[in-house]
Amino acid sequence: MKLKIKNIISDRNFETWVSYQLIYEWEDELSRTLQIPIINNPDRLETNLVNRIRYNLSKRVSYPLIKIMRRISSSAKENKELTVSLYFNLIVSAPIELKKSRMSKIVPVIVDAFIDADFLPEFNKKYADCPLVLISSIETYNYLKSANCPLNIHYWGLSLPDKYKMNPDSIYPKKYDILLAGRQNSCLEQYLEEFIKKNTDKDINIVRSEIQEGELIFTSNKDGVLGSFNSRDEYMQLLRKARVVFYATPGQDGGEKRTKGYNPVTPKYLESLSAQCKIILRYPDTVETQLYGLPEVSPSIDSYEAFEKQIDLYISQKDNFDRETYTGILNNSYTSVRAQELSDIIKNV
Repeated sequence: MKLKIKNIISDRNFETWVSYQLIYEWEDELSRTLQIPIINNPDRLETNLVNRIRYNLSKRVSYPLIKIMRRISSSAKENKELTVSLYFNLIVSAPIELKKSRMSKIVPVIVDAFIDADFLPEFNKKYADCPLVLISSIETYNYLKSANCPLNIHYWGLSLPDKYKMNPDSIYPKKYDILLAGRQNSCLEQYLEEFIKKNTDKDINIVRSEIQEGELIFTSNKDGVLGSFNSRDEYMQLLRKARVVFYATPGQDGGEKRTKGYNPVTPKYLESLSAQCKIILRYPDTVETQLYGLPEVSPSIDSYEAFEKQIDLYISQKDNFDRETYTGILNNSYTSVRAQELSDIIKNV
């Protein structure tokens, strides 16, 4: 059976959470590159109430029966072209905000692909009708293949929207020495606090973020309150002013429960490269961290001594960074590149 993507179904009129803003940027770039329209989720108003009930009822359906019906349907449509819609599914364990009857023409992109053995049977049922399921983490994809997942799955990595593409000649002047934005790794934070206590003579401008009255507020230890920077563009402008940022893959140092032990490389890493930040990194040696070039950027920090050495080096280097390495990693990770990869996947389904 051949697939053709006719549009992208978007939740942009319903979800305003900051994580969705990045998804909408991916949708915009894919729409432009693949020349397909974006449509508002036609099922959202109904599925908010009804589809959750339908989804729970569907769990009672025997999965072997679903597999038999899919084989019959697949055999009948083997030589036909099926037009499908692309849909970004942020949280794999949450109910899908689409009618169950629509799922046979949906290609879901699983963003937070935290799937373990306990959740696997439910995952297989949930996406049983989909002709293709795209998995954003190669760690999860490899696990699903090893677990003989019966679905038609393909790895399709996360990306950096092309609007943040680093110009080969650009230089972003740095105003802040260290920026701590969003969720931070507890181990790296402890190293930083120890570094501050031991280096009171050093004039280091550190910007931190915290939630105040429902807003994410950024504050500098030198300049006071900087503002909220709620939009993606505002955040990227702030990031470009930072000399050093911290990045750790999420499935370590207390994050194992949330990610089921997976350590995906998230777009925050790519954003930091694009903003020409030097990055204090903490990560395991996996196929995914190798794929995104983390060892080429910096060693993984596993002690205070290594942290102190690395941050002293970064601050002393001022605005210098390894442009060649950064450019090489980014050139393989823009959303327009993923669009071409998606076209290739669709051709070979």
